[in-house]
Amino acid sequence: LTSHFHIKKNKMSVVINGDRCVVEGYTHEQKEPVVIEATPKMSIYIGSNKGNGGQTIVFQITGKCKTVTVASSSKIAVVCEDVIAQIEIVRCKQVQFQCSGAV
Repeated sequence: LTSHFHIKKNKMSVVINGDRCVVEGYTHEQKEPVVIEATPKMSIYIGSNKGNGGQTIVFQITGKCKTVTVASSSKIAVVCEDVIAQIEIVRCKQVQFQCSGAV
């Protein structure tokens, strides 16, 4: 009896659906900052991103957003302007977060 397991590789994506933005699957191969243009009603989820070695993945959020959640990621940096309600960081390793405006 043999079993075949299909390993699903994460694809790098930024998906905007209404007031939700999901950013997933980025790896150390991403050299340039990932720019996310936010609106005041937008909730941003940044998850399942893995930097490696000396390479940190940078996510730059421009504009004002409602919430930012960072989950299940390692070796990433998030730079944002303004966050209206909350910032949440869950199950992450080596995360840097900088807010240049108001929280």
